[in-house]
Amino acid sequence: MRHLIDTWEQATADEDKLQRVRDIIDGQELLLFFQSKGNIYGAPEESRIVFAKMKHPDEEVSDEWIEDASFSAMNLTRALNGERSENIFSVKDMDDIAVISPDVVEDRLLSKAKKTKNVKALNPKKHGEDGANKHKLRDRS
Repeated sequence: MRHLIDTWEQATADEDKLQRVRDIIDGQELLLFFQSKGNIYGAPEESRIVFAKMKHPDEEVSDEWIEDASFSAMNLTRALNGERSENIFSVKDMDDIAVISPDVVEDRLLSKAKKTKNVKALNPKKHGEDGANKHKLRDRS
């Protein structure tokens, strides 16, 4: 019976983690996803446009504009820990940026969420830890 309960708790925890990851991705109106220096980022439409112009400039975009241009992106890896962190990227960062699809973002964030130990929302207490699910037993003698 204990095994069945543990299995159910693990399945519920995994579903909670998946929902948390999807909320992070979907709740921010992010359209561009990329990985840079071990972190996963998401950027809104305005940042996506600037990134595209920096990556593939047309005749109307000057070299000076590219040197001065920057865009912001939300650090989704930190968002798993409940931190709101936005980073600014410029032309100096372009070589470190690898664009990834939303499906890959979900998989990688879910993998990180499963490994994260210090996130309360993503790691519910297991049976018997720190008072979770503990019941006091009465002495019946």
